[in-house]
Amino acid sequence: MKIVYLHGLRSSPHSYKCQVLRDSGHEVVAPELPADDWIQSIINARNAIAGSTTIIHSPDDEVVKFEDSIELAHAFGAMLIEAGADHRMNDNEAIRAILEAINENR
Repeated sequence: MKIVYLHGLRSSPHSYKCQVLRDSGHEVVAPELPADDWIQSIINARNAIAGSTTIIHSPDDEVVKFEDSIELAHAFGAMLIEAGADHRMNDNEAIRAILEAINENR
């Protein structure tokens, strides 16, 4: 499955979660999202997104406001899944939600 992965502000297209998805056999498109240029990040994200979209974000994220994901979900007509203990989303719940969303959209 082709997955567009939009990394966090302090992460990169080479993050742990990207690698988990690639190791699970998925084609992962992960555009650069410069932390210091929100407008360019949005442009890069829009250029990468095609088709149906699911956003997975932790409501307990202290770096990126969960409300931003609500706004993006409305703007893209995307499904929003709440998962994860914090911004990093490296906990088992977050990884499970990511993999479940992929499996449901195959």
